[in-house]
Amino acid sequence: MQRADEIKSAGIRVIALSVDDLGENEGDAKSTLALLQRLKFPFEAAFAHEQFLDELQKSADFLTAASEPLSLPMSFLMDPRNRIVVMYRGKIDVDMLLDDAANSNRTRLERWVRAAPLGGRTIAHAHIRDTADSFEATIMYRLGRRYEDDKNYKVARYYYQHAVDYWPDFPDAQQRLRKLSERP
Repeated sequence: MQRADEIKSAGIRVIALSVDDLGENEGDAKSTLALLQRLKFPFEAAFAHEQFLDELQKSADFLTAASEPLSLPMSFLMDPRNRIVVMYRGKIDVDMLLDDAANSNRTRLERWVRAAPLGGRTIAHAHIRDTADSFEATIMYRLGRRYEDDKNYKVARYYYQHAVDYWPDFPDAQQRLRKLSERP
């Protein structure tokens, strides 16, 4: 890859996941690894597991509301806390990746302003901030519900706690957090 050093120096860790060992059209893992060696692939590579792909699919469905199968190639930019920041379908433009990675460290407000389809500035008002907080809390709550439905209570508690952190007066999130806190 031509710009591997630039990607690495930006602090981006690339892990290429092969799906060759999954599904009805299973490929040969050894030939996949041999191809990467012949290409002198400069990043890490591994084989994806069904459960991991299922989680990525659920996350993509939740974040986009499109419920389309993951495409190949599909890439996810994740922050240091393993939260999905950007999803890419198809080939990635390196300049866009570097820009997205640099912006993932910005505050929520800075990211919102940058993501706006039109230029301008935000209104600095408590009502706007409260609306943004309730929106973030709702997203965290919905993620908590999803994980609770999957009986992954530890992750559900994590998201409910973030919902309450964003919006302390969120009664449904408080109730579910209390309920799950009583679980072992």
